Amino acid sequence: RDRFQGRWPEFTFQNQQGNRWTQNKVVVVWPDGKARYFERFTTDFQVDFDFRPFPFDAQEFIIRVDALFPEEYFVFSDLEGYSEISSGHGEDEFMITGFETIITSEPAGNATSISRFIFRFEAPRHLNYYLLQVFIPIVLIVGVSWITFFLRDYGRRIEVASANLLLFIAFSFSLSDNYPRLGYLTFLDYIMAVMFVLSALVVAYNVWLKRMEMRGNGDRADRIDRIGDWVYPLANILLLGFGIWAFLIKSGGPFVVY
Repeated sequence: RDRFQGRWPEFTFQNQQGNRWTQNKVVVVWPDGKARYFERFTTDFQVDFDFRPFPFDAQEFIIRVDALFPEEYFVFSDLEGYSEISSGHGEDEFMITGFETIITSEPAGNATSISRFIFRFEAPRHLNYYLLQVFIPIVLIVGVSWITFFLRDYGRRIEVASANLLLFIAFSFSLSDNYPRLGYLTFLDYIMAVMFVLSALVVAYNVWLKRMEMRGNGDRADRIDRIGDWVYPLANILLLGFGIWAFLIKSGGPFVVY
């Protein structure tokens, strides 16, 4: 503005982490006080992610630039055609689909306000990996567990269910490096925990039926098992529905599938 009184535009990236490595920069100032600042740089920015719906999450990425002088001296404006996301941005885990720029006025103490420029975009997570490497194997493990319910040889069922439990444990350990280390549960954590508990209960259930059969209560075991044939898939569906409600709906977290 025309009252800048010799002050050059100064700014700070409000959510910058670490150093900013500048390759080149230039400032152009017009006699009426308008200024344009060009800089090519590399740095990291901090944002707070909500991983509760993981991997069905859509994260928000924000860059905030604050002017250091009050708005009476400098106000940001968006240069049309200059704000964009490169088509070769290189982010393989998220799908960056669009962006927006926002100019706001922020209080800065001493009854003054500063201008803030915000560059914001949301990005849903690619799901192909999780569908092929996580959820389809989980469905197959659950399916194998359910198939064993239709065997009438409880000894064989114990063997298959125990092998299935060991398979699930090995599968869980193989994926552990891909989980975010957090202080709270995600949707995927919940699914894995539920599947582990149910797989263990299937083994215990079959051992219980076998013991009943060995004590001469085979008919009673068969009657109970006919009910269990359908309780097991129903329990999986109910627990899955609860997880979707608790982690993808009630939590208020983003739930975007592309």
